[in-house]
Amino acid sequence: MNEKLLTTISKKLDLLAALLLESLSEQKSNAEKIELLDKFDLSNAEIATVAGMTEPAVRMARSRMKKGTQK
Repeated sequence: MNEKLLTTISKKLDLLAALLLESLSEQKSNAEKIELLDKFDLSNAEIATVAGMTEPAVRMARSRMKKGTQK
């Protein structure tokens, strides 16, 4: 298989894992969901889709989380 195909498959598997995680974490806050999904190295758009949020909201939350860990 070529590298591009492997990368595509890897991203799709990450998204499937994230969807599974999302179904298991319905009681989590949006920030907790983003934090969990961020571990899958998903894009803001992918996280927004899974978490049921807008992409700008995800981007802002990730930025706030990053700033919080730098203190």
